Amino acid sequence: MSTATKEKATANGKPATGESPQQDTLAEALLAAQIDMPAVEPDKTNPHFKSKFVSLGNLLSKIRPVLNTHGLVLVQAPALSDGQFVLRTIILHRSGESLKFDAPLKPTKDDPQGQGSAITYMRRYAAAAAFAIADQDDDDGNDGSSSRQSTPRATAQERKAAERPITGEQKGKINTRLAAAGLSAEEASAVRVWYCAEQGVPHFDRLPTKQASYLINQLREDGSGAIAILDDLKVQASKGSEVAQKILARMEGLDA
Repeated sequence: MSTATKEKATANGKPATGESPQQDTLAEALLAAQIDMPAVEPDKTNPHFKSKFVSLGNLLSKIRPVLNTHGLVLVQAPALSDGQFVLRTIILHRSGESLKFDAPLKPTKDDPQGQGSAITYMRRYAAAAAFAIADQDDDDGNDGSSSRQSTPRATAQERKAAERPITGEQKGKINTRLAAAGLSAEEASAVRVWYCAEQGVPHFDRLPTKQASYLINQLREDGSGAIAILDDLKVQASKGSEVAQKILARMEGLDA
């Protein structure tokens, strides 16, 4: 605490009327901010699952005044880390200290709308997590288990459907979009194998229908998304990924 602040404090150590407490370290400020952090009530409803969630605007409107009081600033922006897009959250303190952490960004659609949705979604969860705010009783994502208001039997049926392997129709759409990209047979195979590797699936025929749908959207009708997947494969291979290196070597006709 600065000398000027001490002089304005009362005998019991509390700041004089009208003065805000000033914490000298980031840890002190975070502790004080968490104590003052208000509860945040859901203000939006997911029309698909009829579940309520807290919007980003509502969350920020509640936490910003508290952060400002304690000399804290929240900065969130997309960034590139090890070849992967992430949301980078930084908490800055007036002392110059800062706290930084990244969260992966994986949009379900590889277009500006999908990317923007993923950024907004992750900003909300990262901000709530950073300040220990239990504001996410129900999420607004189609994949959140807490947002599924159904009976145990219905939930089991949904889970079983999601675990079904890729259908013949989905294979046809994927192959059509790979062909639209003008890829060779080796390149198309590399796209399928690399995507499965990222999903933790050992073989294309065992790719769940849900992940297959994501791949179809990512490839896009003109097949342009396939080039992005190939580029990612090459980037990860250059960064030392053994799996990516083997797939790339096989694609190029080398001994893997």
